[in-house]
Amino acid sequence: MSARTYRLLAAASVLALSLADAGAQSPVPRQNPAAGAIVAAKGGEEMRFVREDLWRAAQIQQNVVGG
Repeated sequence: MSARTYRLLAAASVLALSLADAGAQSPVPRQNPAAGAIVAAKGGEEMRFVREDLWRAAQIQQNVVGG
């Protein structure tokens, strides 16, 4: 394969990975009212949603529900 083909393949791979990561970061819709909100952070706090295995950084003003 030529160098141009490798560059095109690399660019397509980066685009696909960034789109997959963006989909993983989309908020989960909630039907229950919020039980609280994150109002302050000291640094490094993480949370995990019930239907996900990955931990995410906690965001200020993020609503949370029980569970």
